[in-house]
Formats: sequence, structure tokens, C-alpha cells
Amino acid sequence: MLPDCFGFPASLPSILAHVGIRGFSTQKLTWHSATDVGGPDSPEKTPVGIPFNVGIWEGTDGRTVIAALNPLSYGSNVQYDISKAAPPPPGPDPSLTEQQNQQRTRRQEDWPQRVQINGNLTGVFADYHYVGTGDVGGSPNENSVKLMEAITTKGKPSVVSTYRYPASPQGVPPAGGPEQVFRFTLGRPVANFGVAVLSGTKVSPRVVYSGNEDHLTGNAGLPLVINPYIDSYGAARPVAGAIRPGRGSYDIVFDTAATPAAAFTFRFWIDDVTPPTVRLVSASAKRGGSLQLTVTDGGAGVDPQSLTAKIDGKPADVSYSRGRGVVSLRTAGPGRHTLVFTAADYQELKNMENVPQILPNTRTFKAVFRIG
Repeated sequence: MLPDCFGFPASLPSILAHVGIRGFSTQKLTWHSATDVGGPDSPEKTPVGIPFNVGIWEGTDGRTVIAALNPLSYGSNVQYDISKAAPPPPGPDPSLTEQQNQQRTRRQEDWPQRVQINGNLTGVFADYHYVGTGDVGGSPNENSVKLMEAITTKGKPSVVSTYRYPASPQGVPPAGGPEQVFRFTLGRPVANFGVAVLSGTKVSPRVVYSGNEDHLTGNAGLPLVINPYIDSYGAARPVAGAIRPGRGSYDIVFDTAATPAAAFTFRFWIDDVTPPTVRLVSASAKRGGSLQLTVTDGGAGVDPQSLTAKIDGKPADVSYSRGRGVVSLRTAGPGRHTLVFTAADYQELKNMENVPQILPNTRTFKAVFRIG
């Protein structure tokens, strides 16, 4: 097992072979490759920078490993019968963003054609396809499993009837007390939806498929931070949701640890792909005072725990209440200063590498101010 590295030396096959590893696969070359190979005119029609789909990678000492270098993203799903030619992509949806439409209208991979090309060139009619959920466990989603089962059994009876997800993983608050459930029906493709408990310390949310509280919407449906780019990754937070959910009905379950239940408030959002808006109220302040900023978010809502500030590169204390952020200036002297302020919404707690662009729901705001 290699770390999540962004570069592979020419000696890697030799090293792997030396320790007894026979195979290697990666999707990192689709991000960038220093090798001038591949492209639409290459023998296997691989993307630019990728020498082949599946083949033999030779190291500096002549030792080799079997390498799969074009398996697509580790966040891929099976959405059609991959034993047949890929269907044409759907047209743009006016209700989606430009980025979502680019994903929607992208040409699907023609796997039979790839296998045929590989076989004609090498004599081996095979290929390698990643399917999974990226940095949040790796397992494929239920629809991918069912479709692959249908493809491989070719009409035989299904052997899988129930798919379970860990109901009580480490770190998730207990849920043995009373609960309240709201049903939500999604009628169009969206990037996400979610809920955050704003008050009520005994309450934690979960998002499940309608009528089945043992069928969560993956890690995103648990009250945990699943964004690996956030320092609090893995911590319990009363925020739950779904990433790229399909059309259908979902239940939002607000659970309590024990009786008696207590009152709570929550915020619900759909398709939040925009970070909070930050504005500096005034570019001048008094010595020992504070800077005032408006920090608002029309979707998931501002996460107060996400707010950070640096003045001239040094951390400064931040507080937040009712759309207003306050940065302490007690350590800053008179004169001109530079502020770097970051703010994220609750959806950011659920984002990961399956979501295009790193930290898409975080705003970095920079401004110059003067202390008189």
C-alpha cells in the first residue's frame, strides 16, 4: 500500500518487484503526468500522459510489475451495462450549474472497445476499472453493486437482497432515545443535500433512504466530519446529508441519546455548491479594538467553527454571531495591516475528493485595513 502520492519514479517497478509486489494501479496520471505519451492518436487512445491501459512497467534494473494506469477515477460508479457499448450522454439540464452539466454530458467510457483495442495490441483481452467512493471508505455504492451483479449474472436470480452499512461506527453519538423523522423527496439531480442541528445538544441527525433506518446514504449520512482536508476530520458534528444523491425519497432522522428528549432547531439545504459571502464592514479600526465582517451563507449556513483569521500572517481570535464575524485586534499595532479570513459552511464538513474542486464551500477573503 502506497501513500496518497502525486508522482512515481522510474525506479518504482524495481522497488515493488524487489519486495514481492506483482501489480500496481493508479488514477493519479489523469491529474498530471510528466511523460510525453498517450493522446487520441496513441495505440490505446489513452489520455495524454498515460502510456497504456494495462501492461508491463519496467524499472531501472529491468524488473517489472503489471501496471493498470488508466482505471478512471476512484470515485467512479457503474451507471450502465459496461459489457456493451456506452450509451450517448444526456443533454444539458437547464436546472444544473455549468460544472454539473459538464459532468452530466461527458462521454462515457466504452469498455468493450477498450478491451478489444488492448487485445488487438497485446493479445490480452482485459482492462481495469476503478469503482468506489474515493476517500470515504472506498466501497462502491449500492446501485453500482446491483448493476454489476445484473451484468455478471446475465439474467440469473439475484443473490444479494440486503446491503447493510455500519449503523454505529466509532465516534458517532448513541441514538437510543426518542427520535423525530422528516421525509424528503428529491425530484432532480443535485450535488448534495443536508441538515445541521443548530441548537439542542442531545440531538444528532442521520440521513437514510425512506423507510429503512439501516440504509444510510453512506458516510455523509452520519453525524461526522468526512472531509479529509479539515483538521477535525473524523470528529462528531451534528451534520448529516448526501453527496450526489439520486432522485427519490429520503428520511432525515433526528435521534437522541436517551430520554427525556429536548427541543432543537435545524437548518436544511439542497444543492449548496457556493461558499459563504464575506465583506469587511470598515477598513479602519481603533487600536485594541476589533474588525467587523459580515459573513453570510444562503445555503447550508455559516459554520462558526470554521472561521479563522490571520493578521499579517499571525493568527487572530475570531467570534461569530448572527451573520457578523469579529476579529480581535488586541495584538496589532497602529498602521496598515493585511487580513486573511476564511469561512466555510456546514456542507464543507461533508465534501471530499468525490466533490470537484478541493474545499469548494470555503471562502478565503483578503483585505487591507488600517489601525488609527
